[in-house]
Amino acid sequence: MTAPFKVGGEVVPPYFIGRKETLDDIVLGISTLSQSYLIIGPRRTGKSSLLRNIEKQLQREKDLIVININCMDTTTYFELLKFVTRNLLKSYESKYKVRGLVEIFKKCLTDTILNALRAIEEVGGSVENVFKGYISFREKEIDEHELARKIFDFLIEFSEEKEVKILVIFDEFQKTADFNGYLYRLLKSRMDRAENVRFIFSGSSLSVLQKVFLKPKSPLYLMATRIDIEPIAEKDIKTFISKRLKQVNIAIDDDALDSLCKLTSGIPFYFQKLGDICYRRAALKGKKTIKSENVVKAFDDMVNEFSPEFEMRFEQSYSPKQQRILKVLAIQDSMRVTEIAKALDLSVNELGKDMKLLRDSLTIIRIERGRYELVDGVFKSWLSNGLS
Repeated sequence: MTAPFKVGGEVVPPYFIGRKETLDDIVLGISTLSQSYLIIGPRRTGKSSLLRNIEKQLQREKDLIVININCMDTTTYFELLKFVTRNLLKSYESKYKVRGLVEIFKKCLTDTILNALRAIEEVGGSVENVFKGYISFREKEIDEHELARKIFDFLIEFSEEKEVKILVIFDEFQKTADFNGYLYRLLKSRMDRAENVRFIFSGSSLSVLQKVFLKPKSPLYLMATRIDIEPIAEKDIKTFISKRLKQVNIAIDDDALDSLCKLTSGIPFYFQKLGDICYRRAALKGKKTIKSENVVKAFDDMVNEFSPEFEMRFEQSYSPKQQRILKVLAIQDSMRVTEIAKALDLSVNELGKDMKLLRDSLTIIRIERGRYELVDGVFKSWLSNGLS
């Protein structure tokens, strides 16, 4: 029996919902090489799943190669460059049923220099050039910046040589801020002349992404079309939950659906998780209908399950003043800055910097001028439970 809900990881149909218009728009933009994209959204809103579905659709294009890199997996500048090269070769081998390039690349990184040079003797073209670049880097004949230039030139040269289009996806791109700003200047220069290469950048740190993409003097200003990931619409959640439960012969009443939507704030990870808890409990107890009280009980247990994670996040990610702001916001649906300041016995000016940092981390969102609310409703419930 297929599980009605998918909790965690990258989600594909039938579990992927509510983003068809965004998905179709990006797929068209990439397949026609019209533009690159910047995708911004809070944690757990489904950015990685959107990227996975974009990749899945574009892999059907016979002349397009997709490289998907999660920057959270990279700890150094060199590692990022290595992933770009390896993933391009791996995707090319998979699509065109060729073998050997990835293995030779491994030799360039780990084997003796002599064996590596022997391995690449008959490769030829842009691939041979980039392999030699890695060997030169190992020999300390070139530095990281020169290696980076060779790799991004390789993307362009390879696309022309093989007559293919290339999409490079950088998920959690804010992680690259830990490296150096040269990467952004290099991307700018190569994107200007890369006719057959497009990029998707995705992340959850508004401050970093604004600095790189959204300010007039930033390195990649106006180089990518911005797309903000919003919560899933209530009607889409209700349709999805009802249909998935119907697959396992369980119904859910209207009040329960209303509760589930309100409690999960339209965040895909949470409504999949809550739906799964409700389904399993109903199935184990032989119940055929999920009611509002079942959803509320399951939600309370879900909040308790996430409590250690939320506690660590709260203590490690926010300053004492930011913690106080979040506690105040947790007890109401939304508040004006003046109301927050009054509750904390501070001036509005004293809140300015911390409110900005909370907005930049996508912890809070401005719903209208001067009024804010917490983005994550489950985190908010955990906070309010602690206060009570």
